[in-house]
Amino acid sequence: MSHPLQARSRCAPPRRLALRLVASALLASLAGCGETPPPVAPSAPLAVPASGYVTSDTCRSCHPGPYASWAASHHSMMTRAATPASVLGDFDGATAHGRGHDIALSREGDRFFARVPSIDWDGTGTPSWEKREIVLVTGSHNLQIYWFETGRSRVLGRLPVAWEIFDRRWFPTADNFIAPPLPDDAPRALGYGEWNHGCIQCHVTDARPHWGGLDHTSTEASEFGIACESCHGPAERHVERMRDPSARYAEHLAPSDDPQHALAIALPPKLPFDRRSQVCGRCHSVWRFASNEHYSRFMTERLPFEPGQDLGEQGFAVIGSHRLDPDSFWPDDEVKPSGREYNGLVASPCFAAGELSCFSCHQMHAPVAAGDGAALAAWRDDQLKPGMRGNEACLQCHDAFRDDGARAAHAHHPAGSSGAECQNCHMPYTNLGLRKAVRSHTITSPRAATDRATGRPNACTACHVDRSLGWAARWLEAWYAQPAPRDLDAIERAVPATVVDALRGDAAQRALAAWALGWPDAMRTSGSEAWATPVLATLLGDPYPPVRFHAKRALARQPGLADLVVDFVGPEAERHAAAEEATRRWVALSRRSGRVPDLARLIDASALGPDEPPLTAAVFDELRRARDDRPILVRE
Repeated sequence: MSHPLQARSRCAPPRRLALRLVASALLASLAGCGETPPPVAPSAPLAVPASGYVTSDTCRSCHPGPYASWAASHHSMMTRAATPASVLGDFDGATAHGRGHDIALSREGDRFFARVPSIDWDGTGTPSWEKREIVLVTGSHNLQIYWFETGRSRVLGRLPVAWEIFDRRWFPTADNFIAPPLPDDAPRALGYGEWNHGCIQCHVTDARPHWGGLDHTSTEASEFGIACESCHGPAERHVERMRDPSARYAEHLAPSDDPQHALAIALPPKLPFDRRSQVCGRCHSVWRFASNEHYSRFMTERLPFEPGQDLGEQGFAVIGSHRLDPDSFWPDDEVKPSGREYNGLVASPCFAAGELSCFSCHQMHAPVAAGDGAALAAWRDDQLKPGMRGNEACLQCHDAFRDDGARAAHAHHPAGSSGAECQNCHMPYTNLGLRKAVRSHTITSPRAATDRATGRPNACTACHVDRSLGWAARWLEAWYAQPAPRDLDAIERAVPATVVDALRGDAAQRALAAWALGWPDAMRTSGSEAWATPVLATLLGDPYPPVRFHAKRALARQPGLADLVVDFVGPEAERHAAAEEATRRWVALSRRSGRVPDLARLIDASALGPDEPPLTAAVFDELRRARDDRPILVRE
């Protein structure tokens, strides 16, 4: 789908624009904001409330509690102006290596700058360099990405380095995603226009790209970040109605199940069932514009959706097919990347035959006091209701399993064990997200035949990482009458499935396997701390940086390796040395513990037929050599 590069410029006349900016500042002042807004760079996108929008600062005066919990959420910090309060990265004369570019970073007072290749550089020869101001930041959870003004209307470029929040270091932005790796010295794209027509679709409130090519783009949003009106809709009419005391009392006394009781504003949990989760699904789904006309209208005008409307009627086509998007779905059409939970939800029988919605488990405002920092941090990680991390998420509907005995009989695992946790079996960690694996939101039961055919990790072997797919198939058949595949080969029957994925799988399977080998539940269940180190050490040499990241994090949880120095984007020789050091420590610790440091003990010889040759430790080298190096992209 091509961009409408010849679209008419939508820049507002200078006088009209000035009035709108003054009005925006006045609204913030009346709401008691008390903060001086950062200066707007001449070529930065604008946060200007459109007709009907009032911004979250206006909401704060009447809803201080919900405002405070929203302000503490990652939604509020998804996109912000670059200020000393929002910029987490080190810009104090630092130099960051961005794979092909060394980026000089600097700070001048409250402003931040980067030296980047000219926008006119064609990627060949020596680039000409320009000093550009950082005007927007994205992210606050795991990493932070920076956007600079290009001097070409309001088109932004993406800095080729990102800031890793927990390790407090710069690293190449592209190395955060599972995508076909490029040579280290290959220049990376600087994402010109990527924010204006891509990220803006979900990372701001009321996106208005006003795209007209590099020289005629006047991108605006009513507010940066995912703010109140992203979920509740434009609030101007609501604010006007609530000025009337009688209307406020009527709202206060209205039945709580009345979806209109808030008057002229959307309350997502009160919406009709078929519209409720669409508020979240507008961003948390794999979707496409239904037609070129819908796409063109978005690019030149605005994103045509308000909470309470139907996605399909507004031109959004939510898709769920590996055939249509192999980078977003496993072969059986289960969604693969995180952040697309709506696709999994609507494919679940609990949604199709019941009334499961996003709000069955999640809540957008914290159930704790604004001053309780630890509780706020726990909530904002995934914004779950109290109790929804455990079995209560399922028991609220499946009351028959509330009894520990009934649940243990169903799960065939003792109450209190990880195997008796409903979500570990029915919502396993098969989705890839930013720096972690995420639970599938397609609520299913494990099936060895399906998992073998799709390559998606089996729920049983993702926890029992020391067991084979054949082992899982036998128990699933015995316990739940799930037909076991009869044509499993010797490796599938005798070698742990997670190890097979780690060594022979594609990049997505290897990343999930590395994560599973460091998952505390799996470590306790399988005793993997006694043998996982050499498998993870092998993954430090993986061509995909995210696989190396998960291996590094899992290695830090293995005995004696918490202090191991590993740079997952460092030179190959350094990573190789770290892998050798990890393996050396594992061998020494194994011998001190009286264990034989040999992966061959993981092979289940009883799963092999009497006429089959035994598998030896050499099988692990064979798996490494058979690694699936087909280019993989996961559309995170």
